[in-house]
Amino acid sequence: MPDVFGEVSPQQENLLRVIAGPMLESGHWPNWQYVEAMMYPSVRDVRELLTSLPKVGSFDGGWQYGPTWYDHRNLSADNEIRLTIAAGLLLPDYFPIAENFIQALQVLVERVQRHKYSALKAEHPVITSAELAARRPRLSEDFVRLLPELIRSEPFVMSRGFGIAPGGAEWTMTLGRELLNYEGVVTVRDYVERVVERVEADNRKRNPDLASSTAEPERRPGFDVRMFSLLIASPGDLKIERGIVEQVVAEVNAAHCRHDGLALLPLRWERDSVSGFGDGPQAIINEVGDQADIVVALFRSRLGTPTESYASGTVEEVERAIERGAEVHVIFLEYGRPSTADADQQRKLDEWRLDFEKRGLLFSVAAESELRSRLHYFFVNDLRKLGKLAAT
Repeated sequence: MPDVFGEVSPQQENLLRVIAGPMLESGHWPNWQYVEAMMYPSVRDVRELLTSLPKVGSFDGGWQYGPTWYDHRNLSADNEIRLTIAAGLLLPDYFPIAENFIQALQVLVERVQRHKYSALKAEHPVITSAELAARRPRLSEDFVRLLPELIRSEPFVMSRGFGIAPGGAEWTMTLGRELLNYEGVVTVRDYVERVVERVEADNRKRNPDLASSTAEPERRPGFDVRMFSLLIASPGDLKIERGIVEQVVAEVNAAHCRHDGLALLPLRWERDSVSGFGDGPQAIINEVGDQADIVVALFRSRLGTPTESYASGTVEEVERAIERGAEVHVIFLEYGRPSTADADQQRKLDEWRLDFEKRGLLFSVAAESELRSRLHYFFVNDLRKLGKLAAT
């Protein structure tokens, strides 16, 4: 895939985080002077770092698309700099915004699809912020208010104009048939891929000398796919959440099997372990876990049952994975806690949580949507990393 899907360095990710900060906190994009000041002194030449971000296409007579949007020809102190939806694939902080954008985009596309055109009068489909909020009640008021700003950061014209009420709380958007190019978009990656395809096609049209051989062939699912195993570890009270992990794995596989020849194979001890004569329960589970390239461990209110060597079976699976150098993600679920949690289990869990916080191995999520976003980000980056290692 084009570079826009590649990894970014820690400095590049921090630059994206600095740009996202004011938008996430107050709903406003920063100016370039602010960005340079926030990156100093860790980065002396912030402009060079900005231009090094992954992108596809060229502004020399065509379109360019990457994780940022700004005036490429005249970047001065008071110029606004924004993130595009592509930044959601590179910056976990911004991924929820990108996911919400896809939810809103689906409503806009459907509105254009259902519009009845007149043979006597040219009328374009229109949607209001109130209508969008009613169609997608899970979108926050702040996000709905900011949608016009997000659309302005994307290439190609999705809207023929905005009418924004004083204070910016309500808006009316006139929609163009350009939106039909995004029919069938379900995920952030779907959208970014669609934009990249259009940017590349537009640049080839404007510059016929571009070599068509630069386009990567599409892989066919089921052929030449490299699999990486992923162990889903948790105490026994998180059956639903283990199912959510498998759903996210399926979403990631749907994109990467076809385009990159990479896929994840989810492993669950209750399904993939085989009993051996004389083996204890945890030893049987370890036979499965020790094969895993990636381990994701989930906790909510229980640590689990102790084993011979560790505080619980899930702790043992995590520690063994760390020892052998696997990719490890430990996630605490801050939502859905039972009102009658076992006090002893909670105490043990809190002790273990503190230990892993000190080791920088722990993430917490406050809602199922955040869990899905975090898992998606982890798994995409794991595939990129493991895919590169396997190719060397």
